[in-house]
Order: sequence, then C-alpha cells, then structure tokens
Amino acid sequence: MGKLILFYIGMSVLATVFIVFIIHILIILMSDNEEKEEQYDNYEVPKLKELTKEQIEDIHARGKITPKEKIREWEGLDLCAPGDAIGSAAWRCHKFRNCHDCLVDYANTKDEYTSFYDEIKIICK
Repeated sequence: MGKLILFYIGMSVLATVFIVFIIHILIILMSDNEEKEEQYDNYEVPKLKELTKEQIEDIHARGKITPKEKIREWEGLDLCAPGDAIGSAAWRCHKFRNCHDCLVDYANTKDEYTSFYDEIKIICK
C-alpha cells in the first residue's frame, strides 16, 4: 500500500513538472512572436534591383542568369540563402519576415549568377 501511495505522489510530481515545462515553453514562444511583431513594425520589404532590358540580354548572352531568375531557382529547389561559419544564415532568419525577402536581399549582392543546373553540368563532366 505504501509503494502505491509513493507511486501516485511521484506521478503527480512528474505531471506537475511536465505541465510547468509546457507552460514555460508556451510563454517563450508567445514572447518571441511579440518581439518579432515589434521588430517588423518598421519593416521594409527588400526590393529587387531593376535591370534594363539591355543588361538582362547581356547577362543571358554570357550564359548567366539574373538575380530574379536565381531567386526563382533557389525557391524552386527550396534552398535558403547561403550562410557562413559565424551564423549569418541564422541572423538572416531573424531579420527578414519570410524566406523570399531574405533571398531578394541576398540576390541583390550580384548582378548575375550562374545557374545551379549549369554548375551541375560542369561537375558531372
């Protein structure tokens, strides 16, 4: 009988600890959302830099693709902006509202890109 009482007490303590843990997690998640909402109050959606028709034709003539096409490629492959060893990818996830905005910002660093599919062709030869 004594073992049964100890078992019920132990289970009650375990259940209480579990409930407190879940409440703690929910509080953390809710506070993160509030911080993100505050962070995005003055949020500016990154704009893709404009290229003229001549610039686009020149990029294509060299066998390259535009930043807009590279974004479509990254999104089609469900890829994230490349990061580095110091955590820039994690920083980008907190800075931008969504993946598309992050990719637009990242793609603006260059005027032209090599298609992923062209890089695969080179590797496979």
